[in-house]
Amino acid sequence: MSELFRESFRVYDRQQSQAALAETRQRTSTYNPYNPMGYTEEDIPRLIKEVRAEMDAEKESRKAG
Repeated sequence: MSELFRESFRVYDRQQSQAALAETRQRTSTYNPYNPMGYTEEDIPRLIKEVRAEMDAEKESRKAG
């Protein structure tokens, strides 16, 4: 009887591990570490303007302060 329980737990553990691995594979299949925010090529000009505006504002605040 105890061997039956041990085998049941092994099978359950294996199934849980396989399910977790499948979920991880699904999540990572669409993840791009080089583009974690999901930006597109069309976003680049806008992002450049935003960064430059932030840099200009920082320079101005240093001059004033």
